[in-house]
This record gives sequence, C-alpha cells and structure tokens, in this order.
Amino acid sequence: MFGTFPLVPAYGRDCKSKAEVEALFNEGKDFQTAAGPYCSKRDFPVGTLIEVRYNKLRSFHSFTIKGT
Repeated sequence: MFGTFPLVPAYGRDCKSKAEVEALFNEGKDFQTAAGPYCSKRDFPVGTLIEVRYNKLRSFHSFTIKGT
C-alpha cells in the first residue's frame, strides 16, 4: 500500500523508546515509508501490523493498531 515497511518518523523526528514511537503514531504524526511517501495512523485499518525503526535507525519496534 505505502511501500515497504519499516516506517521511520518523518521530518527529522526521532524516538528514544517504544512508548514514544507508539505515542507519536497514535497522535497521528507522520511517518515515512522506505519507498518515500508519508503516512500516518489514519492511512491504516485497525489490526494492521506496523513496524518502525527509531533511535537513529538502531532500534526496531512492531505493534498492531488497536481500535479506539
């Protein structure tokens, strides 16, 4: 749909923890795909497995989008 996972925080943002990654995603902040386009939580259905690289691309976290 949006290119290859994993996603990375967009616009130079970086996260230091898994909790921070999930908080940014749930706030609807933008992430960038490996193919280049930007996306956010609203672009994925509930139940989608999300994979994110963070901490200067040294760490990896995956989680499933939960319903509201």
